[in-house]
Amino acid sequence: MSWREFGDHPNSRPALRYRDKQLRKAAGTFRGSRIAVLKRLARDQKVLDVGCVSHNFHFASGGKGRWLHQHIVEAAAQCVGTDYDEAGVKEMKAAGFDVVHADITGDLGPLLERAPFDVVIAGEIIEHLASPQQLLASSRELLRPGGKLVITTPNPYAPRRVRAGALGVTWENADHVLYAFPSGMAEMADRTGLVLKRFGTVGWPARTSVTRNGVDSLRQLLGAAVARARGQRANPRRGRLNLPLPGHWLAPVDVILHRVRGRRGMLRETSVYILQRPVDE
Repeated sequence: MSWREFGDHPNSRPALRYRDKQLRKAAGTFRGSRIAVLKRLARDQKVLDVGCVSHNFHFASGGKGRWLHQHIVEAAAQCVGTDYDEAGVKEMKAAGFDVVHADITGDLGPLLERAPFDVVIAGEIIEHLASPQQLLASSRELLRPGGKLVITTPNPYAPRRVRAGALGVTWENADHVLYAFPSGMAEMADRTGLVLKRFGTVGWPARTSVTRNGVDSLRQLLGAAVARARGQRANPRRGRLNLPLPGHWLAPVDVILHRVRGRRGMLRETSVYILQRPVDE
């Protein structure tokens, strides 16, 4: 479907009602970390892991000294990795992983030979792509009917990210080119014949006591104010006062937001989107 079926302008009330209904239906919560969510979705499935090299083959992350691809391999019935990094792909093949050298936004020939897949996982990939729409279009082509594309990406509405943008603080990965947001993902899904089934956020901050978070927030703010009075400045720059606050600092208002909205709000560090190829194809 498309908003065009409900109005002749994207800001018309019928079009906005369509999108609002679409997002309300798909909004949800996810339990556990990003890795835990992706492992559950990959469990016993035939999976394509996009961007499997993860910048550096030797960089271990995601818990227990393993990076995302290894977690998916252990959970899936069959896992094929793909990446445009030819040197990284060769190294992974030498280590025994099933990896295909290909560009998900380019020639899909090598991947189509291994398709169809039950699940395509694109973990922290879409924000790096020059053609994010093509990620969805290519994934649709590689999925079986009813198959799912799972995208994780930095959440643009995470309070500390919003505050950083408002204050002109530069701390995001220099290779990122966009922020994906729910309405935009729903629109790209519509344009490529996918359905946005579910979205929400996971990750930092952990669910701890609001009192503890509040005390920690004020303690860090006081410590930063004392350090600033002694001449220490933030690096990178943090607004007009240049307070040397830690990157994970939650402002008092952020603590309240997390308390009020909890996991149901778009407040945590990482967004998760699940898009599905229609079953009746």
